[in-house]
Amino acid sequence: MTEMGHFAGAVEKKALDVYAQSRVSTASPSELVLMMYDAAIKNMKAAFEHIAGKNFAAANIAITKAEDIVEELRSSLNVEAGEVALALDSIYDYVYRSLIMSNVKKDAEILSNCIKVLEHIRGAWAEMARTRTRPEEAWG
Repeated sequence: MTEMGHFAGAVEKKALDVYAQSRVSTASPSELVLMMYDAAIKNMKAAFEHIAGKNFAAANIAITKAEDIVEELRSSLNVEAGEVALALDSIYDYVYRSLIMSNVKKDAEILSNCIKVLEHIRGAWAEMARTRTRPEEAWG
């Protein structure tokens, strides 16, 4: 890569970083949760592909990122908000433990189940956000 090409790539990356930071800082609580679901799902799908390609080091990195996001979702719950928050707590615990097992065994099927669970919850969350129900009340 030429020096000019390297410089242009660095400028583009910086612009994308600024855009992402701006997007996060201006997002509503519901939008932030959707972003977290999207990031977790994206990492799980990447891990699935890495497992299929026998790139276990990359799979480990992607699964670990997904685990961190699921833990952040779980720690953000306001369990005093009621049974929905308690149900989500149990689901996040299940997904987190399943991600660990998938990572240990490098098992794409377990990972696929985690993706399905989070995609389902993400869809419900997006629908609640779209219809202006206040899903963020489950979070502190």
